Amino acid sequence: MSRAVEFKTSVALALCGLDVTPKKLQELVGREKPAGQHHMRYTPGDLRAARYRANKIDPDSANQLPLTTRTKPIPLMVSRMTKGGPGKTTISTNVAVAMAMMGYRVLCLDVDPQASMSNLLGVDTSYDSKITHIGHYLMRAEKSPDKDLKDAITPIYAGGFLDLIPADITLAETDASMVTVMASHARADLFLTRNRDYLAAHYDVIVVDTAPGTTPIGLAFTYAAKASGKVLTVVEPEGGACEPSTC
Repeated sequence: MSRAVEFKTSVALALCGLDVTPKKLQELVGREKPAGQHHMRYTPGDLRAARYRANKIDPDSANQLPLTTRTKPIPLMVSRMTKGGPGKTTISTNVAVAMAMMGYRVLCLDVDPQASMSNLLGVDTSYDSKITHIGHYLMRAEKSPDKDLKDAITPIYAGGFLDLIPADITLAETDASMVTVMASHARADLFLTRNRDYLAAHYDVIVVDTAPGTTPIGLAFTYAAKASGKVLTVVEPEGGACEPSTC
């Protein structure tokens, strides 16, 4: 079940990215403080609306004007590191959470069989859990949209501001299978391309947490990031961690 997120005025001012007073922020949000509430509490949707109104745009128009268009790939951030343990998942998950709190609609993709991102976001990834992970879609070579994609998404924050396609240990089977798949490096790009309309309509950015090492799935999403994304590499300031990043 998704959870509601609220924060006080000082936090909202820091997150909204606007140089405004508390009074002006409330004016831009466009709602009054609820009766019986001592202090104004803001939601990610409030901050999104405030940024639109600050730019003279009606936040209710055009489905809140997604930052990407359906003719362009949705922005992608892929975390990669061959060495395990430097904090890659912790950082990528918290970046996703921070963007969601700022009012951006974020989809997290956990593409690591260890399911650390899923666990951090409170999703049960036990072996008997009913999870549809990204592997089910990467093994498909079709170009038509995945009609069951919505069923694989777990809402984390209310309002669609933070969603997750979780992982579990069975994702390792996909990694093994992709070794023999023709053009496996392009499967993530194919998944994003055929589902572009749905993703662009619901999300502003996708954050991908990959497994340590060099895996077929990790390489596929790194390749996909060439089009419209960034690769986030987390290293420790010591030789063992820095060497893989120069390979």
